[in-house]
Amino acid sequence: MKSRAVTCAVVGVASVLLVAQRPVPDVVPTREGDVTIVPVTHGTIEILFGSDAILVDPARFTPGAPLPFTPPLPGGRLTLPPGVKPEDSISTWPVTAGQLSRFTNLKPPTLILVTDDHDDHFDAPAIERLRSATTTVVGPAVISTRMKGVVPMANGEQKTVAGVTLEAVPMYNLKPEPGFTDVFHTKGRGNGYIVTLGGLRVYIAGDTACTSEMRALRSIDIAFLPMNLPFTMSPIDAAECAQAFKPRIVYPYHYFGADVATFARVLGPTSIEVRLRDWYLGVTPAKTGLRE
Repeated sequence: MKSRAVTCAVVGVASVLLVAQRPVPDVVPTREGDVTIVPVTHGTIEILFGSDAILVDPARFTPGAPLPFTPPLPGGRLTLPPGVKPEDSISTWPVTAGQLSRFTNLKPPTLILVTDDHDDHFDAPAIERLRSATTTVVGPAVISTRMKGVVPMANGEQKTVAGVTLEAVPMYNLKPEPGFTDVFHTKGRGNGYIVTLGGLRVYIAGDTACTSEMRALRSIDIAFLPMNLPFTMSPIDAAECAQAFKPRIVYPYHYFGADVATFARVLGPTSIEVRLRDWYLGVTPAKTGLRE
């Protein structure tokens, strides 16, 4: 269901020419060196520490991304790439020119983390283009069964992979949103991750509601929280969750269609530093007439 929503979102922004640059990276010092945070797009992040280059959910099919396919013809019929059938998942479509422009000049990844199997998080052709022979890919079982060479992690599991300490945190919806009969993310299917770098604990929530597992987190230095209904949670829910586990720094991400200012307002005066960054290079639902 979400794949269709993402497809519609990308179709709608296909005519937008993205000429702006990514936001300026943020540098967070640790006792062992700096951690650099690079917002890339939607749910995609690059995290740099020493020789480690961690790329989270590299995907072409996100709101505001470069042209992934031919825009729909009048009446809404989509012109598919050669050899692609209507029933094919868009994450299987071959990479075409310009689709990876968001990843230009990023450091080649030593580690790729995949949170979920939806098209805006798992994009096998993009991963194959971006990875090298020394890149390790980590993902939940649903990913490791669809792509060769993926190191599987289950909810609650801890591993050291490519020299990086990882913990897989459950990510899921608590209940169907109004107007829907099913949840978009079931418990146990996808992973959020806690990545420890130089003693700094970075939490990447993935597509999730404010779960009991998130509320119970402790000693999180940096958190990336999604906030776009009906797929994840509202900015108000995200703020209340942040108040529960109190990260030192929080980034709203995966927020297309949501008002991140509401998140900051509800969080209010607090010791938590809110960092608002433009993950969509100025592309908004107001400009596209879309909600994602």
